[in-house]
Amino acid sequence: MERRIIRLEESVISRICAGEVVERPSSAIKELIENSIDAGADSIEVEILSEDFLSFRVKDNGCGMKREEIRISVERWTTSKLKKEEDLLSISTYGFRGEALYSIAAVSRLIIRSAESDGEGYECYFEGGELMWEKPVSMRTGTTVEVHELFFNSPVRKSFLRGRKSELFHTTELIFKYAMAIPDISYRLRENERDIVNIEKGMTLKSIFENLFGRETKGFEINFEDAGIEISGYLSHPDSPPLYRRLYLIVNRRPVESGIIKEAIKSGFERSIEKGRAPSGIIKIEISPDEVDVNIHPQKRTIKFKNQEFVDRAIAKSIKAALSRKTKEVFYIPPPGREEEKIIKKEEVVREKVQPPLIEDFPKVIGNLWNEFMLLERESALLLIDVHAAHEKIIYDRLKEEYESEEPAMTLLLTPIVLNVGKTVSSIENLLKVFENLGFLIEIFGREDVCIRGYPAVLDEDEVERTFKEILNSLLTESPIKAIEKLASIACKKAVKSGKQLSNLELITLLDDLKEIKSGAYCPHGRPIIYIIEKKEILKWFMRR
Repeated sequence: MERRIIRLEESVISRICAGEVVERPSSAIKELIENSIDAGADSIEVEILSEDFLSFRVKDNGCGMKREEIRISVERWTTSKLKKEEDLLSISTYGFRGEALYSIAAVSRLIIRSAESDGEGYECYFEGGELMWEKPVSMRTGTTVEVHELFFNSPVRKSFLRGRKSELFHTTELIFKYAMAIPDISYRLRENERDIVNIEKGMTLKSIFENLFGRETKGFEINFEDAGIEISGYLSHPDSPPLYRRLYLIVNRRPVESGIIKEAIKSGFERSIEKGRAPSGIIKIEISPDEVDVNIHPQKRTIKFKNQEFVDRAIAKSIKAALSRKTKEVFYIPPPGREEEKIIKKEEVVREKVQPPLIEDFPKVIGNLWNEFMLLERESALLLIDVHAAHEKIIYDRLKEEYESEEPAMTLLLTPIVLNVGKTVSSIENLLKVFENLGFLIEIFGREDVCIRGYPAVLDEDEVERTFKEILNSLLTESPIKAIEKLASIACKKAVKSGKQLSNLELITLLDDLKEIKSGAYCPHGRPIIYIIEKKEILKWFMRR
């Protein structure tokens, strides 16, 4: 068969190019969000219009476009961000290639509405990149882009999509990434007239970290400045690995991926982190735009620094400095001379379960006994603490306090869990507040389904469905008061297991948490937490007195 080189038709070229920029629905949403940011919007709303995620809307309150600008915006190589070749060397905007709308329009049915001032706007409808009709519309300043039937003319690409759950995860994560990168914009993701994500302006990195990784995950803040570079962030503490593991990188307010930067972050932890484990959290880098090349990938996901070694050193240095500060805080012990407070003794533990704070002074940590007990030394006594029972008590008291204050620590699900509960839906409606106080964010989702959008921060994500069903079964057959007993069950499952070796740092952290316990020397199951042996008793053993 004879093969000749031919020039491809423009329609074929446009579909090939579209595949480089628009791999999936979430990548199209990403391009539209970036256009909104470049338009100066401070409010961006994404709405999913179809179950298969192939139809969606992105709405902003940016500067808007003129009628002619709408028409040419879907043509290739049309952009408002570049004027000359030199501009490529110091790009500060998100979009700049002039390919986003062109690529999306080529593989969808596209509606663009835009207005430069309130009241007067235009709407254009494109199909496969061709303008089909246009008309004036009344609308507020800004732009709304509706994508319908993405990949309608590319069935092969459509067949490779992974489905709704995957797209929802990627889109939700996308919203959080831009909230990290540009916090002075409000972001909203909606579906079926319900908010999936709603992030107000000014959300801090710590708040985003807690939303993604759970409030139970201990983190530390990074603030570092050196010649020509600023680094900020929030990372998980080495001794508090999160349930959901992910490292987010922001460079010059742009979410990026970089294996080199991630290695630099790991090197900053040195021996503080277990071999094979990667830190989780958020790192933001601000550096002169002409020191970064973002023009090496169609979706601008990867970047290149002119001086990678300088950036790597700065990252490692910033983390070491932050960890050093954090470690000092954890190991801080007040100076001698503090008045000793009464501590619960063995006889009192047996006699009464409600007591003053369990640990009120600052005993010296000797170490770990048989990976079961913590040994502590005071001036006149030796203390043994059951590590599992103590941790169980700490978790239980926190959960109980959150339940009673109606302010539970909650982790939001990036991909909500939909469960079929049959006819119990009507009963669940009456228990929504109880579940909310326990840390579950539940919505009725149809006649027989519920949607779990958030869960108690103390749980692992793979435990959510089973724990929810257990608590539901208990609440349907018993009094809502039994919810407290379920908290005890959760606490027991999450507590440090007997036999697990803990580092000195982990023991000291556990002791610090134990000092916050306000009452009770028993775990939720009734086992004693602490046993005290007086010095004089030990001396008697050895016939010293």
